[in-house]
Amino acid sequence: MATGTSVIVPGGQPGFTSRANKLLSALSAEDLAQVTSACETVSFASYHRLASTGDPVNTVYFPTAGYASLFISGPDGSRLQVALVGSEGILGWESLLGTSRVLLGIEVPESFQALSLNVKEFNARSSELACWRSSMLHYIAQLVELVARNGLCVRFHRLEARLARCLLELGDRHADRPIRLTQQSLSDMLGVRRSGVTNAATHLQLLGLIQYRRGSIRVTDRAGLESAACTCYHHDVL
Repeated sequence: MATGTSVIVPGGQPGFTSRANKLLSALSAEDLAQVTSACETVSFASYHRLASTGDPVNTVYFPTAGYASLFISGPDGSRLQVALVGSEGILGWESLLGTSRVLLGIEVPESFQALSLNVKEFNARSSELACWRSSMLHYIAQLVELVARNGLCVRFHRLEARLARCLLELGDRHADRPIRLTQQSLSDMLGVRRSGVTNAATHLQLLGLIQYRRGSIRVTDRAGLESAACTCYHHDVL
């Protein structure tokens, strides 16, 4: 069950926002018009919980601006981000695998926009468009590999390198604007204590790689931050 605040604008706008999504942009103009005619443009505020693990997949989202965080939770309330999904991807991908339940929780750390489509309509359209379905399955395969790689990253890579990777991945989805996240949000994403994020971010700032203020981060030396990041960054799905 989704929580938080959302704004819905009926009717997708082909040529306005739909081409901003990589998977939708793979469609021909005719097929794109047919798919988006059944879509709604939706906007979600920061810290919106879009879905929890086990929720029914009722809607498929094609992000057009911003990003969503996929996370896994433990019975004790612990949680860890395992992937980011921006305009390169799709949310509700489980339906393509024949699964009717959400496998990974979905949160919106910052403001987020997408085209939404009822899952039944999506399944019908994707069945008719074999090439489109194939491209989405290819994306899912990359996403699964990324989730697995994140397990390796958490186990073997230093926190500072993981934070640098995280900031680069966020920056790639920000269109040259500051990353507006608190230390607590970053610690939740990385599955570490807040003090660890504080120390790592402070050091990256001392190196001149980022400018860090309360709730706002700007990358000031991208090349340097890439050098500081673990190699997992180069496997991001974009």
